Amino acid sequence: MLEDPYNLPAHLKEMLLEPKMERPAVIRGHEDYVISGKTRNLPKVDAYFEKNTGMLERLVYYNDTLFGTYPTQIDYRDFRDIGGRKVPYEWVISQTRNREFTYAMQTVKASPIEDAKFSKPSASSR
Repeated sequence: MLEDPYNLPAHLKEMLLEPKMERPAVIRGHEDYVISGKTRNLPKVDAYFEKNTGMLERLVYYNDTLFGTYPTQIDYRDFRDIGGRKVPYEWVISQTRNREFTYAMQTVKASPIEDAKFSKPSASSR
């Protein structure tokens, strides 16, 4: 779930256990708010939110391994409005040993959800 750039921001608040505000950090020349915490499976997660826009700009999480702590950093870039929702068109996943993966979207479309999906099931379908 942490590597899902489209749904992570909506679920991050639920996922972080014991969240706390850290000192601000400067990312790509501007100030970010930093929230740290942990999840059920990860000992530490740091989320960097751009101060002016509130967008999640960077996520760093750490896995415990037999060889020590293994960090993964995800940088989100090129936010665009899609159906009233800002989504990143590019993100870069960086790991130790100079491993880096860049994802770039050409087209992102929002799919409408039918109102019927939000209605209560009828008594006959129970």
